[in-house]
Amino acid sequence: MAGVLPKTFTGKGYQVTVNADRSIIVKPGDWLSKYTMAIWGDYTEPHIKAFKRKINGVLSRIDNPNLIKAGETLFVTSQLPGEIGILPGEDQSGGSLPSTKRDVNNGLLELAAHHFDAATRLGGTPQTQNIAQGLIHFARGLWNCSANRPELEIAVLNFADAIRLNGEDFVQRVALGLGQFAYSLLNCSSNPEELRVAILNFNDAQSLSGQDQVQRVALGLSQFAYGLKNFSSNPGLLQSAVLTFNDPRKPGELVQMQRIALGLKQFARSLKA
Repeated sequence: MAGVLPKTFTGKGYQVTVNADRSIIVKPGDWLSKYTMAIWGDYTEPHIKAFKRKINGVLSRIDNPNLIKAGETLFVTSQLPGEIGILPGEDQSGGSLPSTKRDVNNGLLELAAHHFDAATRLGGTPQTQNIAQGLIHFARGLWNCSANRPELEIAVLNFADAIRLNGEDFVQRVALGLGQFAYSLLNCSSNPEELRVAILNFNDAQSLSGQDQVQRVALGLSQFAYGLKNFSSNPGLLQSAVLTFNDPRKPGELVQMQRIALGLKQFARSLKA
């Protein structure tokens, strides 16, 4: 999509300029509701959440939408009115229709499954690197299914950053990316409420630590899988993924990260057309 930026949007008595890199320089007296009114003419939660700020070079959610500072740079990640390019499942009037499961990229989903499979047999850094690499391919494999590609692209960037991280930093970055990944597919899902619950759990996981953090990510992934039931061409395998994410496992069996990797492998393969 190209051709609309930079542009000054005016609506509902408000005005904001979005630069070519999708950035907005905050001016004194600005607030997010002013931006959403000027751009989309509303004040809805999805549009409020479309604005991100960079923290340590990573686009991240704005925890307090009422607290933005003059002079800082924010970024808008949702599709803007007038942007060129009709996404799969979207009509010319701007409405959104669910994409079909046939919009997936089988090759990328299989590549993702390959990395997840490798992660089940590894430990430490090689395991986390394979999970992060697999998530990149997983997101790319659903590129044509997404009705919010900027958000999906942010998810991919966070998965790429996760490759160099370990421990709780890795899980936190993956949880952030998974929340963005799920959010990018909301308009394509026949079960968006399940995706919204998944996003809440991914967001919560970022504030947890240790086993609780990983367990919350696993819970979010089971809800993520349920949210994409309409994409699955193998419901049995998708159900296996959900059970794997939910299975607490006994000591001596698969540990949590291995279970997540196994579930992700099943999840990715269940979506292949």
